[in-house]
Amino acid sequence: MEIVGKNGSSKILDKIFLEEIESKTTLVHLDRTLLKIGSVHPVWTSLSSTISDVKKGAVKIRLLTGTHLFESNKHKFSGGKESSLCRLCGTSNEDITHFLLLCPALHQQRKALFSNLKALVISIIGTSGWTVIFKNQVDIVKLIIDSTFMLPDINSRTDLDKIQKMSTDMCYKLHTERTCILQKW
Repeated sequence: MEIVGKNGSSKILDKIFLEEIESKTTLVHLDRTLLKIGSVHPVWTSLSSTISDVKKGAVKIRLLTGTHLFESNKHKFSGGKESSLCRLCGTSNEDITHFLLLCPALHQQRKALFSNLKALVISIIGTSGWTVIFKNQVDIVKLIIDSTFMLPDINSRTDLDKIQKMSTDMCYKLHTERTCILQKW
């Protein structure tokens, strides 16, 4: 059986790779449509190679791959010995949705960042496009974490890169604010 074709592509390996991704519950937010072995995910292509962009990308990738350590993860990994309650606000279990959209302790930081992201997306797809695509919190988290699912609606890698860059900045700033608050304790 030939694994690598004449043009260097690997359909069999790509299939195995995608099947492996499907089996990982931590990769639920990852849009698989553009994933191919040997290609770079748009989270990275939307950023420069500066130290600050690499740091921002690392935070976004941890969110994207489900490896960012939230209290809900600690609870799960400790077999219930650790609390899943958000240490910033104490009102809800801390998971990715709470962190990105709901935590009152991050409200001020989130307000401006999300407003700018939403305005950018609406400038690209229109208000009606926003209403059709973003119906609930899951859709908004998907936009922030991995907006590559929007590519068919925007038809422009440049616009996708703008959205990815802005959402990466948002993730990094929320992460930094969270870290600063936790370090004060």
